[in-house]
Amino acid sequence: MSSYNVYTFILCLIVFIMLTGLSVFMLTSIVKLTFKLINSGTEDEKIKEEFLATQGKAKKCKGIDFVVSILLCSILCVVFIFSITLGFRDKIFSESVPTLKVVNSASMSKKHEKNTYLVENNLNDHIQTFDLIFTYQAPSEFDLKVFDIVVYEVDGVHVIHRIVQIEEPNEAHPNERWFRCQGDAVETPDRFPVRYSQIKGIYRGQRIPMIGSFITFMQSPAGWLCIILVVAAMIITPLLENAISKARYNRFLILCPSFQVAVADDQVDVKIKRKKLRLNFKQRLKGLSKEMFARFNLVEGLIKSKDGVAVVESMEKRRYKQNGKPVAIIRITGKTVMVYVATDHVEYKYSKYVFFDVSGHKGYKLYPMRFKLISDKHTQSVLEVLEQKFYQLEHPTEAKSEVQDDK
Repeated sequence: MSSYNVYTFILCLIVFIMLTGLSVFMLTSIVKLTFKLINSGTEDEKIKEEFLATQGKAKKCKGIDFVVSILLCSILCVVFIFSITLGFRDKIFSESVPTLKVVNSASMSKKHEKNTYLVENNLNDHIQTFDLIFTYQAPSEFDLKVFDIVVYEVDGVHVIHRIVQIEEPNEAHPNERWFRCQGDAVETPDRFPVRYSQIKGIYRGQRIPMIGSFITFMQSPAGWLCIILVVAAMIITPLLENAISKARYNRFLILCPSFQVAVADDQVDVKIKRKKLRLNFKQRLKGLSKEMFARFNLVEGLIKSKDGVAVVESMEKRRYKQNGKPVAIIRITGKTVMVYVATDHVEYKYSKYVFFDVSGHKGYKLYPMRFKLISDKHTQSVLEVLEQKFYQLEHPTEAKSEVQDDK
């Protein structure tokens, strides 16, 4: 690396550090302000609307973002590796594998009006600034011809010009040919003749227009620092988005504690999701509608009005027993109340009551009749069956005959 490149690198590094520091300060301030707005309740309505509107879409959008990020990162890495490879192969020429070179001069970009040989010989293979050209190892000395475009070296710098004259061996140079080279856009030939030992490669007309400007930038210290900045942004941005999403989700759970829709794992941490969605029975009660809560009160009120009733509460249900004998289970799932009655469901098989047989489910064998309190009619059915259950418990010998009469 030359002293100029070292100076450029240090200057770019200083600017990079300053811009990075400013960006970090601004991002930190924005994120802190966002958290403050979320926690203060300023965006509560917006959080609820956005969260409910984006359910089921977040995972798809996240997947698209991930694919785009991977694609962009892959392209960036390929271009960077390609640019570095060009730098290492800049002075290596082969007959079969082309050496790609970026044109940094306009000396071959057009026909100068005084270079009539270009028009006379219909030479139109001009090269524009920042073209990426394919060069190959130069042929043998005596295979080079006038009007070939060659790459020759002067003081460590490669020059791409056209051979306009060849001096065969003579008294001044008895053992070698001398080549006069000139740029198509330049009025006069190069000052000094070129020896074959200086000629490194030959151009055969293959080029990619304008892409060389991007390659040159990627090979520069500024390009290296730019890649570091882009990669850092691709890493930091998802982390910040994830932190803000978690804060919004936690706020949403505070606003809507009964919400139990599965949230995509890429939005909310799995551990947080499980912890927040595991609501206890009282929290589930608060999430019920007024009608559903009123039906719940009717059923539980009847059960608790009986003597000797004990209640055992768990996370999602309450179990009721009278003098140690099972009576019923009330369970809340989402916004629905379900009642499981501990009675012989076979006796009610052809009755007027609409229920579900859950005797095959483990944990509900003693409570085989399941009712959903989805209407006042269903609630009335539960109350009647419970009354019959309590009557059975109090008069076990008479209960069976009454059930038969009811049928």
